[in-house]
Amino acid sequence: MRSDSMGRARRLFVGAIAVITASWASAYWVDYDPWADGTVTLELQFGDESGPLLDGAGSWNQVAQSAIAIWNANLDTITLVGNSESPAPVGEENGFSNLYFSDTVYGDTFGGALAVTIAYGDVGSNRTEADVIFNESYNWNSYRGPLRAGVDDFRRVAIHEIGHVLGLNHPDELFEFVNAIMNSTVNDFDTLQADDVEGIEFLYSGIYNSGGTGAEDDHGGLFASATVVSSSSPQSAFLGFGDVDYFRVDLPQGGSVEASTTGLVDTYGILFRGDGELQAFQDDVAEDDLNFRFVAGQLEPGAYYLQVTGADKAEQGSYQLTLVASDDQQNGDVDEDTIESAVDIVIGEPVEAAINYNFDLDYYRVVLPQPGALELSSTSDMLTSGGLLNAAGDILAGALGTEDEGDFSLTTRNLPAGEYFIEVTALFGLETGNYILNTNFEPLAAEIDRSARLVNLSVNTQASGEHGTLIAGFSTTGDDKLLLARAVGPTLSSFGVTDYLIDPTLMWFDAQGATLAENDDWWFSEDILELITFAEELGAFELGSFSEAALLARPQPGQYTLHVDDTENEAGRVLVEVYDADGELPVGRLVNLSTRTQVGAGANVLTAGFVVEGEGTLRVLIRGIGPTLADFGVAGTLEDPRIVLFDSGSASLGENDDWGSQSAEISTVSASVGAFALTDGSADAAMLVELAPGAYTVQLSGKNDGTGEGLIEIYAAP
Repeated sequence: MRSDSMGRARRLFVGAIAVITASWASAYWVDYDPWADGTVTLELQFGDESGPLLDGAGSWNQVAQSAIAIWNANLDTITLVGNSESPAPVGEENGFSNLYFSDTVYGDTFGGALAVTIAYGDVGSNRTEADVIFNESYNWNSYRGPLRAGVDDFRRVAIHEIGHVLGLNHPDELFEFVNAIMNSTVNDFDTLQADDVEGIEFLYSGIYNSGGTGAEDDHGGLFASATVVSSSSPQSAFLGFGDVDYFRVDLPQGGSVEASTTGLVDTYGILFRGDGELQAFQDDVAEDDLNFRFVAGQLEPGAYYLQVTGADKAEQGSYQLTLVASDDQQNGDVDEDTIESAVDIVIGEPVEAAINYNFDLDYYRVVLPQPGALELSSTSDMLTSGGLLNAAGDILAGALGTEDEGDFSLTTRNLPAGEYFIEVTALFGLETGNYILNTNFEPLAAEIDRSARLVNLSVNTQASGEHGTLIAGFSTTGDDKLLLARAVGPTLSSFGVTDYLIDPTLMWFDAQGATLAENDDWWFSEDILELITFAEELGAFELGSFSEAALLARPQPGQYTLHVDDTENEAGRVLVEVYDADGELPVGRLVNLSTRTQVGAGANVLTAGFVVEGEGTLRVLIRGIGPTLADFGVAGTLEDPRIVLFDSGSASLGENDDWGSQSAEISTVSASVGAFALTDGSADAAMLVELAPGAYTVQLSGKNDGTGEGLIEIYAAP
C-alpha cells in the first residue's frame, strides 16, 4: 500500500502479482477510515462476457456480485450493493465508486499489478469513494480452487480488491505473515480466511467505534467527535480493543505542540493538522517504554488533532495524555533550519547540537579548499540521519542510523572543491535529543583524468526460465569506485514492454565468485535513500515498482559479474544497468561490458547501451561473437552475428558483419584490453569507433534473422 497523501486521502493499493502461502498468527492491517453506517454502492462496469466462464458465470459483473456477497456475509454496520447496470461516469473522486477494466490507472501504468484500488476520504473522517481498476492485459477468467497456470482468477482478485474498498491493507507488507486473501500476492486461497474476517469485523461489527462515546471510545474516533484540550492538564482516557481516540488542540497564532502519555498501556501518537496533513508521530520514548513523547514545531495557526491508539490493536487499558500548546514555533531551537541560514563549521571540530522537535532540521555549511573525501558521522542516543547537499541544495549522499547503532556515518569521495551543506535530523522525525556532529576531510592526492570515459553500461534482453540466469560482466580499473547496479523488470511496462521479468533478483560477484552484494526488492533495501538519490543524480529513470532490484557497492579495480533471475524462475525481459556513481571527479574507470545470452530475431535481438562522458573522444571496441564461442564448448552459437551502432537519436553510426575486414587492428586492440582472440576467418562481428561524449546503443542480431547463443562486448580501448 502506498498512501499518496495524508490530507485528502488518495490511498492506492497495488493488486496481487505472484504466488505465496504462509501460516502465522492473526495480523490484519486496517486503514482506520471505514465507511459510514448504511449502504455503499459499487458501480460494476466490467461489461458482458461472451459465453460462460470456467465457473459457469455469464459475466464479469455476475462474478463481482458473488465477491460482494462474500464480504456482505461478514458486515454488520454497512451493506455493499453492486450496481450491474451502472451508467455512472468513470473518473477520479467523482462521487462514484467505479469498478472496471482498463489498460491504465487514470493514465498511470499498472507496473505489473493485476488490479489497483484507490480509496478516498478525509483523515479523521469516513471513507467516501473507492475505485477498483483491473488490468485488462491479463488473461482473466473465473474459477475455484488452487491457482491455474496461464489463467488469472477474476473472482479471487475481486474479493481481494473489495477488501481494500472496505479498508483492509496487506498484512504481509506490515511484515506479518498469515493465511489471508488480503496478502499482497495472489495465492491459492479463493475466499476469505480467518484473518480477513477478523479484520472486517474489527471495522464493521461494532469492535471499532468510529465516533461517539462509550466504554471503549471515551474520546471519539473522528475529528468531529474529538475531545477539545484547552490546557496542559492531563486527560484521562481508556483504550479498548482496536480503539482510536482523538484530541483537539487549537493554535490561534501557530507555534508548537508537545504531546506525551503515561500509563501501563502501550500507546502510539500521531498529530494531524486540521486538513489531515501529518505533522508528527511516535511510538515509544525508549526501547522498553510504553509511552510516547514528541514535540511538533513550526506549526501554522489552526486546529490540530492528536490520534492515540494502542501500539498493538489488542492493547487495552487506561492512560493519561498531556498536551501542551506553545506559541514558540522553534520550541527553544537555536540551530538554523534552512540552507540559507546554515551555521558555518570548521571541519575536524565536533559540533554539539540538538533535535528540539519532530522533523527539526539542522544545517551546517562547510567549504572544501580542494577535491577530496568528506566523512560525516553523529554521536547520539537517538536514531539520526545525515545528508550532504551541494550549493544548489541537491542531495549528494545520505545515511541512516540503525537500531543497533543509532548514529549515521557516510563518506562522500571525489568531491570537487567548493561549498557544501550538511543536514542532520532524527530518523523519520520520531525523536528529540542531543547529538554531536563529527567531520573529517581527506584531500584527493592523485591528479584527475578528465578524458572521455564510459559512465553507464546496460543490456536489455531475456532472462530466467528457459533463458537461465542472465550473467552480465564488467570491469573497472585505476581505483576503487562507487557503482550503482539495477535489474529492471516491471517498470519496463512504462516503455511498452509487456513480457518483462516480474520480480528480478540481482547478485554481484567478484572474479573469485565471492558475493559483493545482493538484492531482491530495492524499496526495502537499507540503501533506499542513497539508491533514490544517486539514480536522480545520474539521470536514471524512476523505478515504478517495489519488485525491481538495485545495489550500491564500491569495488576495487577488477572483473565482476551481475547475475539476474526471477524469484519464481519465470522468463521475461530485463534491463540490467551499471552506473559510475562517483560524481563530477572521475577516479577509476568502467572499461568494459559483456553479456552472453540467446539472441533472437525481431524484438528479441540483444541490445546493449553505453554512455561516454568527459573531454575529447573515446575509442571503443565493440564485438558481437557467435562462432568463436564454440571454441569454449558453447553449443548452438549464432552462426553469423551482425552488430549495428546507433546514437541517441537512433541514427546508425556504423555496422559490421564479418570482422576480417579489419582483422589486424581488431586483434591488436582486443589483446590490449584483455579480450580473448577471435578465430581467424570466423563470421564474428567487431568494430572500432572513435566516439564523442553521448549515449549509444548496440544491437546484436543474426544475419537473415538467424538465432543462437551470442556474446556482446563493449571495451574502452587505449
